[in-house]
Amino acid sequence: MGLSARRNLCIHKVASKFREREKIDSCCHALTAEWVRASKPKEELCRFYEKLDKVQDSISIESGVFDLQDLKKIGKLEGICPYFLARKLISTADIIVYNYQYLLDPKIASIVSKEKSDSSIVIFDEAHNIDDACIEALTVRIRRKTLD
Repeated sequence: MGLSARRNLCIHKVASKFREREKIDSCCHALTAEWVRASKPKEELCRFYEKLDKVQDSISIESGVFDLQDLKKIGKLEGICPYFLARKLISTADIIVYNYQYLLDPKIASIVSKEKSDSSIVIFDEAHNIDDACIEALTVRIRRKTLD
């Protein structure tokens, strides 16, 4: 599941029309955030997210290998959000293929990877940049003024 997963998996009529990941993320957040869900009528929320939220404990997906298109097909067939389904399935996956930022970036990892099983095998997509990401993650920048 790469950084563009939400863009590639979105099936919402309005949000899926955007091309830029940031616009899709913003639209999705405006339809699914807890504070939004508490203040808006159900008709103004994402019906795919709402249905997944309602049935998530009873969802049964066959074992197998799923790519973005498979998840999108399941989402359309079941009327549930493929992106948040993928995030839910991380907790039961034996092997996960996704961008290294989903595991190394603390902000993203605290949202997406927190449900990952300790016994899961993680294969990084786009790993050719991982050295720079690790160096950046462990680099501390201190201004002279702070030292003084």
